[in-house]
Amino acid sequence: MPRSPRTLTGAFLIAIVSITCPLALAQDDPPSPIEVQLRREIATLRDRLAGAEERIKRLEAERDALLKQLADARAAAAGTPSSEAAGQDPGPTEPRAEIPGDPFASPASMLKELQKRYEAEFSRLPHDTDPAIEDYKKDVQEWSKSGLRDMRDRRQWLVKVTDLTPDPNDRRSYDATVRVIDEASGLPIGDPFKSKIDTANARKIEAGKDRFAYWRATVVLAPAPIYNEQRIDAGVFEHPPFVGRYCDFGIEIDWRLFQGVRAEEVEKTKPEQPAGR
Repeated sequence: MPRSPRTLTGAFLIAIVSITCPLALAQDDPPSPIEVQLRREIATLRDRLAGAEERIKRLEAERDALLKQLADARAAAAGTPSSEAAGQDPGPTEPRAEIPGDPFASPASMLKELQKRYEAEFSRLPHDTDPAIEDYKKDVQEWSKSGLRDMRDRRQWLVKVTDLTPDPNDRRSYDATVRVIDEASGLPIGDPFKSKIDTANARKIEAGKDRFAYWRATVVLAPAPIYNEQRIDAGVFEHPPFVGRYCDFGIEIDWRLFQGVRAEEVEKTKPEQPAGR
């Protein structure tokens, strides 16, 4: 049966003690060549043991983090029973617009651009030894902080804003669910996302919700990837969105201006849905 890391650690300690005890009794005599060699081997074993213990701790931490991610994802999914499980027709897949190539066209576009840049930056770096892993992590952390300073711009988005709720911790902002809409097709671009909107604009949206189903928003945005030492893959539900190893997706959005857009101006461009849906 294969031995566990803890069993091997104990074996190393026993070996070191069994070697060092006889040497301690003869420490008044000049060391023989054999004793010198043994002491070197002991030092080497100690270094290996320390490295093995550090690696075990890191692997255990990564395992615990992955288990927590999985448990959180399962708990979140448990509150939303699927239509298939209830014996219902799940209906067609929601039609979506193609993600634009402009990184500033939507959060989904920004995620796609960050994934491309991450791949170009890190795909060839070694990742097969402890020193290489530590160097890789440092490079990702630095890239997350300052490697994307050139990416900041202003755009106009067509958006649908729902679930406006005052932020209990900051009276200057509201929490909201936002979805970017492709003006040419009237279809959504990517997934809905959570964002904070300043109180003045949030109240404007609330006041106009009976007249306007959509809003044309002026935004200033920049990428804000988040270094995550425990994130080594996308995971089962890919939440938060995954840029690459040790890097979660983040974005800074400064909402400047909202102008109301009536539903008929947008929905007339949507493709027809199959009858009976």
